[in-house]
Amino acid sequence: MNCEQFTGLKKKLCEGWKVAEDGSGYRRLTDNEHKRFLAFLAGEKVPPLDKTGLNAPSINRTQRTQNAGVGTELEKLFDNFSFGTCGACAKLKNDMNRWGPNKCEEYRENILKRLEDNARKRPELKLLFNKRGAGIFVDQAIHNSRLLNQGLKAPTGIVGNLLSVAGRLISPKKIQKDTSTLTWAYGITTVPQRADQLFPRTVQSLKDAGFDTPHLFIDNCADPSIYDKYDLNYTCHSTKVGLFGNWATAIWELYTSNPHADRYAIFQDDFVTYQNLRAYLEKQEYPKDGYCNLYTFPQNHSNIASKGVGWHVSNQRGLGALALIFSNEAVSKLLTANHFVSRTMGKRGYRFIDGGVVDSFKEFGGKEYVHNPSLVQHTGSISSYGNDGQKLSPSFRGETFDALELLNE
Repeated sequence: MNCEQFTGLKKKLCEGWKVAEDGSGYRRLTDNEHKRFLAFLAGEKVPPLDKTGLNAPSINRTQRTQNAGVGTELEKLFDNFSFGTCGACAKLKNDMNRWGPNKCEEYRENILKRLEDNARKRPELKLLFNKRGAGIFVDQAIHNSRLLNQGLKAPTGIVGNLLSVAGRLISPKKIQKDTSTLTWAYGITTVPQRADQLFPRTVQSLKDAGFDTPHLFIDNCADPSIYDKYDLNYTCHSTKVGLFGNWATAIWELYTSNPHADRYAIFQDDFVTYQNLRAYLEKQEYPKDGYCNLYTFPQNHSNIASKGVGWHVSNQRGLGALALIFSNEAVSKLLTANHFVSRTMGKRGYRFIDGGVVDSFKEFGGKEYVHNPSLVQHTGSISSYGNDGQKLSPSFRGETFDALELLNE
């Protein structure tokens, strides 16, 4: 069958791909699944489903993390009522997980609009969609997420959730809003040459660390479809803007798209990190007068090795920009610094990020902080733009290390 006659998700299915059940991207259809779909498109009799042949079964609800996001909880509710999901639904799920319960309440109308738009694309759901009913689903997902985030048991199944909805409508009980969970806006700067090399390992490491939906900022990219398998949002520069240009536009876009986020992170595409890094960072006090560099360069490590676990003032040379973390206040100061705006006029302005950031912070007395031990490790021998490769940090403890263990040291 000629799949070029289709577009969007239907074309993906024709070519043998479908949205993964956990919303993490696309997976290959089994032979049986593919035959069933092609038969449906051709108007032929659809073969019976062979469940034993599934190569990527749905994740059982009991296997999903208890600290599930709102999007995951909404997916569970849809599972209960046998409402299928699509590629756009997976993106909405990831956005809702990133926003958290409080932001989902704030963006409730936007969520309902996106659900309605997704339903219109599917004939079997178009007539069933009801905005008020969808609102009940969204509100229940927010409620369930809050319960789980507070270590409480959330209702399960159709009956359990219907009773919960009825109980909240008749005698609403105030569930305390999240105050400890931070909202994040984060992305990865990359180039197509890394798409099948260092980039996949970095994405997986960040996923294990808790940063599972980074926005991709791709420089000099003629064909962004090579990133479709990751099912991540992306910004593609069709012409080369350079290392600093890509980084600077990335931080601007993250800030303008998420002006109220608590933390902003820009990652490069050639490093690995610890498991549960995000959870660890959320338990650390952010330095009030600067920004955090997760990569502890050897020169910095020699200065702080005897100072114990935690954040310490660096040598202020801005060595390495593999993974930088900023507070909301820090980002606004960085974007208004004269040096940050005008540095591209110099010879080094298009290449070196690290020095540009630290020098910009010096304008208002801000400092760079590094961590003991290093929270990330470099994997690339040379940079994607031809700069000298970063040296390995001597204090990195390996990809399998759980960052939360640092809390006990």
